[in-house]
Amino acid sequence: MTQLRVLGSKALMSNSIVKNLASNLNDLASVVEEIRQLSEDLDLPEEETKSLIEKMNKAKELISEWSKFPWWKRLFKGNHGKELTSLNEEIERFCKVVMPAQSRRDGLKLLKEFSIQTEKISGVSCSVPRPPDFTVGLDVPLKELKTLLMKEEESLLLLTAAGGCGKTTLVQMLGHDEEIKGIFGEGNIFYVTISKTPNLKVTVQRLFHHVGVQVPEFQSDEDAINHLQELPKQVGSNPMLLILDDVWPGSEPLLEKFKFHMPKSKILVTTRTAFPRFSFTYNLKPLNAEDAMALFRYSASLKDGTSCIPDEDIEKVMKGCGGFPLALEVIGGSLRGQPAEVQLSRVRKWTNNRFIYNPDLLVRLQSSLEFSDDEVTLKECFMDLDESFLSSWCNIQAPKVEVLVLNFQTKTYSLPKFVDTMDKLKAFGSCTIQVSDALPNLMEINIEYCNDLVELPTGLCEVILLKKLSITNCHKLSTLPKGIGMLVNLEVLRLRSCTDLSELPDSIRSLHKLRILDISDCLSIKHLPKHIGELCNLEELHMKGCLNLRNEFPQSTTKLDQLKLVICDEERAKLWEPIKQDLTNLEVKVAEKNINLSWLLKS
Repeated sequence: MTQLRVLGSKALMSNSIVKNLASNLNDLASVVEEIRQLSEDLDLPEEETKSLIEKMNKAKELISEWSKFPWWKRLFKGNHGKELTSLNEEIERFCKVVMPAQSRRDGLKLLKEFSIQTEKISGVSCSVPRPPDFTVGLDVPLKELKTLLMKEEESLLLLTAAGGCGKTTLVQMLGHDEEIKGIFGEGNIFYVTISKTPNLKVTVQRLFHHVGVQVPEFQSDEDAINHLQELPKQVGSNPMLLILDDVWPGSEPLLEKFKFHMPKSKILVTTRTAFPRFSFTYNLKPLNAEDAMALFRYSASLKDGTSCIPDEDIEKVMKGCGGFPLALEVIGGSLRGQPAEVQLSRVRKWTNNRFIYNPDLLVRLQSSLEFSDDEVTLKECFMDLDESFLSSWCNIQAPKVEVLVLNFQTKTYSLPKFVDTMDKLKAFGSCTIQVSDALPNLMEINIEYCNDLVELPTGLCEVILLKKLSITNCHKLSTLPKGIGMLVNLEVLRLRSCTDLSELPDSIRSLHKLRILDISDCLSIKHLPKHIGELCNLEELHMKGCLNLRNEFPQSTTKLDQLKLVICDEERAKLWEPIKQDLTNLEVKVAEKNINLSWLLKS
């Protein structure tokens, strides 16, 4: 009897496997046939899909044989069931691992070939491409973007949003807007896709070709830039609008060159991340629920009230897409023209986390959203797009927390709302994000008695709204980032009792809003920065206990016209005597000797 139960259990399991395998074969049949036909048309090697087709045919034969067995006979067909299980696993693995890798490779091949052809053809038009025929949710952003673009005080405007959010579509709509064409003239609107590896020489050649001017092949980027300043002369009296689409981090110097050499032009840049040195920014938001539903139904050709897919299932898929137009279009488009039962089956599988394979979906989302090549499921694809597929942030109440470390596993995400209530937060850590991206509005940082702090992260220098930076009693801190001069809004810099700190970076000269500088008890500092005199708004300088600061101060110190108070010890006060002759409003105050060893208790 026990053996019979075991056989019955195996038969039931085999039945389940057969149903699952049959469903997978049904979903894959049309896709694989399209791949086979395209491979034949493009003269691609058939070996890559041949093994999958052979496995699918073998699986069909076994399923057919299995269906003909009476139920009692299936009890004794254990080997048959094992073979079905093995085939099902091999097919799923092929779809999850091999096909995505092939798709990624083919996409890169295409991009490489396109890049080669683009470089060869320097005369490609810079006309703005037509936007899609159907767009939703962009009318208000278009109006707001036009208003910002027309502001005279700024020549360069950043349009930022995550990949797949609709930036390119929005600037294409702007380029074909009648009001914009009336201002700039249709021939004075230029559109160039920059991408991850910009080619400045090709870009400048295309701009000149667009206005009908032939230029020789540039020998270097510098040569191209030298010619760039001649471009405005070729377009007449009307202003120019240059749209630089898909600009990646690291291309800021390129933008600086365009901005400098085209001073009377307007430059509109689309990018996935904000660039700290360009503060004039418009952030495009994802679509709201109503617009997302309209775009998904249009992409999938689903009519209201007549779809076989329940609304709650559609809403789950839309929620996973996070309001991103690209995701909505690609996933919706994969349903277009499919039989009702296939549409329903795919949506149910997606919402239940089962594997998907759609070549177009994978290639387009990978290229725009930087997805990995690993196993593709709906949850994994869109975990970066919408927090709803992740465990929700719990509502932590922690107003006294001083240090917060979040170990993110994705590149794009939002911070939990409870961060806003952490009034005493002094340090924030994350393994995958720059501080400037995590806390772009941070205005004050206080770090005390951090005994393991040896150096500050360079990303700290990109928190451009920072007004107060206080690092005290951090005795192992030996250097400050060279780029600290990027903190152009910094008003207070306290480095008191950082005993291993040996010098202040020369870039500190750029902190023109700095009012208070405190280096008290920084025992290792031997000299002040050579260009300290460029701190044009410095009012107070605290430097008592700087025992190694014995040499005369830099000549530029005499230019600290706003300096009103210096607090130091007797030895340093003597060094200020000759400088007081130039700074007549300066008060040098000798601090009382106060031997404070309380910091030793913290170490």
